[in-house]
Amino acid sequence: MSLCTTCSQPRPRHTLSNVTTTVVAFITAMTFSASGAAPTPLYHQYQESFGLTPFMITIIFAAYVLSLLGALLTVGSLSDYIGRRPAIFAALVLNVASMAMFMTADSAVTLIAARALQGFATGLATAAIAAAILDIDRNRGTILNSITAFSGLTAGSLGAAILAYLRARPAPARICRPADPVGRRGLRALVDAGNRATAPRRRRVAAPTRARAKAGA
Repeated sequence: MSLCTTCSQPRPRHTLSNVTTTVVAFITAMTFSASGAAPTPLYHQYQESFGLTPFMITIIFAAYVLSLLGALLTVGSLSDYIGRRPAIFAALVLNVASMAMFMTADSAVTLIAARALQGFATGLATAAIAAAILDIDRNRGTILNSITAFSGLTAGSLGAAILAYLRARPAPARICRPADPVGRRGLRALVDAGNRATAPRRRRVAAPTRARAKAGA
């Protein structure tokens, strides 16, 4: 009787390479930073929509910063105990919830709560992802972690500002209306140029007709 020794051995799990894992972690960290910076260019629109005072705008901005720092100080090392993936997944859920609060915000209180929740999620995710990158590549991890924050803040601020500008632009009809007189003058100039270019041919075609008319008269 023979025993199958290979059947009882566990199959090897397919894991991502270190480079792929680093790239995914880098993009994830940059996305969290970008989402945290995205609401900043929209503060002016929030102020006009909800009638907020400059002091209230400052409170909304401070809620994110204080919550971010509080998360780094309290749960920054949580991923060391529960694992990197559970910590990042929890931060992702909290960030999605904060985005939903932004979409349905109708008062300053909602905006403060959304920013505070977003700051906490960003702090938790930043610490966990930074630790994951250091686990993979300790030599270049510090440089990558510094680049992720800067790149994410830049992309989030610029992207939100561009979208806010495009949304606030006047309608195309309003933009084209002041240029209508210029367009009509340009069209008239093209028509006149076409008439001058075809004038000799029209005279040659009309010459026999005029000659027959004179002969008949």
